[in-house]
Amino acid sequence: MALDAGGIGVWMFYPESKKFNNIEGTQFIAEGTTGNEAIKHIHPDDREMVKKAYADIIEGKIDKTSIQFRLLNSADGNWHNINQHLISEKNRNGKVRILVGSDDDITEVVKQRKVQESLLKKFETIFTKSSIGLMYYDKDMYLIDMNQKAAETLCVKDKNDWI
Repeated sequence: MALDAGGIGVWMFYPESKKFNNIEGTQFIAEGTTGNEAIKHIHPDDREMVKKAYADIIEGKIDKTSIQFRLLNSADGNWHNINQHLISEKNRNGKVRILVGSDDDITEVVKQRKVQESLLKKFETIFTKSSIGLMYYDKDMYLIDMNQKAAETLCVKDKNDWI
């Protein structure tokens, strides 16, 4: 229940049968889906990166990895951002027999990050292009930055001397 609440799914992938088995939590890929079927739900721009990560771990080049990609949610028809962690379990001969993975839907985090980046770009543009002097202080009223117009108004040659 806690995994579902957090939008996290835990699953296993069996390289020999090439099938997924959901263990607990949110199911991003249907039970019994093959790797070839699952890759069709991954955004075309992300497929090669995902294929490489799985190949590297199945071939034993690495034991664990984390990847981020976009996955088509068949329930709502939207692309979701997934943070996936993979770890391999090997047999006595050192061959990978199972991949255990967890998927975390980070779509809202990615959306918020994009909003923050957009706001930061707008702030930077206003700060650097403003025709009035602007100075930026931290919560303790220490000067953190000033734009060019503020430096000119205060006759500051190098604003780093003031910051």
